[in-house]
Amino acid sequence: MPVSSAGKQHLESIEGKVSQGTIDGRKRSISTFIENMGDVPIANVSPRMTASWLTNHLEPSGKAPKTLAKYIDNLNLLWKWSFRREWCSGTSPFMDLKSEIPKAEKHKRGFSDEALKGFLGYLRGLPSAKRVQYEVALLLVYSGARLGDICELKVRSIKSENGEVHIFKGKSQAAERVLFFHNPECLEILNQRCEGKEPNDQLFHELKRGGEDNRLSHGLSNRMRYSLEKFMPDAKAQGVDIHSIRRWAGTVFDNTPEIHSELADRMVGHKAGRLLSDVYSDGPENTRLSEGFRMFSGAVELRLCKIGF
Repeated sequence: MPVSSAGKQHLESIEGKVSQGTIDGRKRSISTFIENMGDVPIANVSPRMTASWLTNHLEPSGKAPKTLAKYIDNLNLLWKWSFRREWCSGTSPFMDLKSEIPKAEKHKRGFSDEALKGFLGYLRGLPSAKRVQYEVALLLVYSGARLGDICELKVRSIKSENGEVHIFKGKSQAAERVLFFHNPECLEILNQRCEGKEPNDQLFHELKRGGEDNRLSHGLSNRMRYSLEKFMPDAKAQGVDIHSIRRWAGTVFDNTPEIHSELADRMVGHKAGRLLSDVYSDGPENTRLSEGFRMFSGAVELRLCKIGF
């Protein structure tokens, strides 16, 4: 059984049982292995072959250790699934491969309040053609969302002029959730972006898909990273990147005891709570989420106002 055939059947078997993001990730991992090592019979994949894949292909790709580990996990899952169908035998050749991945050189961290305030100010001062960077960054600050969550929003995602925003598709099923924006500038951005647009239009129309994931966040992420390097030349040495906005938001959640951990997880899309039908209703969970974001927004403004933003 070739790896491609095993992979195709494996992906078909999990369709509808896991998120589309999970399926896409496994498909990408399988395709990468085939591209690098050939469409060999899965029974012939050996520890020597997988070690060569890691050393000669994955590590030189420049991807983060966490990403490399995910590639290996996905191939390990495929191998175990194939083993149960007797298409291969013995011990998985991917099982111990993660231990060979070099550790990340430096732990990533969140922005300091002062650095975030400065970066927002830098983005706000960019030419109008680049204003999307500031608008997206501000929405990230007041939601704790992933960059991809905000970039993928459509006009129909904005459910009211009062800042209710639905994320219908994200990194995982837990990422499908409701956000509430209470900051006046965020509300102005959302409402202006929706004005005169069709429901299925992209909220940020200037973004183009790209990268191996074909995501709207790809190009913007690169541009924001360039802006960060211009503002903070030692950002990489300090372990700061664009995702540090979300890490900073996590610190705000941790320091806002009124927002209990289960609600905070739901707000940032870390854990799936109850059925999504409950989340997308006008029921009590929406009320809790709205109040949670109101408290979070107040905590954000308190931290930024202390340093004059």
